Amino acid sequence: MVADKTVSAARLKFRDAGKGGEERKKENSSVIKESAGNYFLEVPGITINDYFQVVDETGNVNNRIFMMAVPYIGGFYPDYSGLDFCKAASAKVS
Repeated sequence: MVADKTVSAARLKFRDAGKGGEERKKENSSVIKESAGNYFLEVPGITINDYFQVVDETGNVNNRIFMMAVPYIGGFYPDYSGLDFCKAASAKVS
């Protein structure tokens, strides 16, 4: 899926580009800058939307692939917690 670009690396956009720039100046290798001047923090895993569907490199959602494996979604959901999280996540997927 990575080779076919079906999934993309997880990253979070800085709300304040200035803060992203400050982190980049500190040589934080997890902070990347796009040509449009936006800064992103690379986090573990792959990009998913709020319904746990995988998102490709161009921002398109795949309506057939859902990702709920914690090692791959931990960057987007670092505070997942046991059965409550599983119940809420499975309700969104269903």
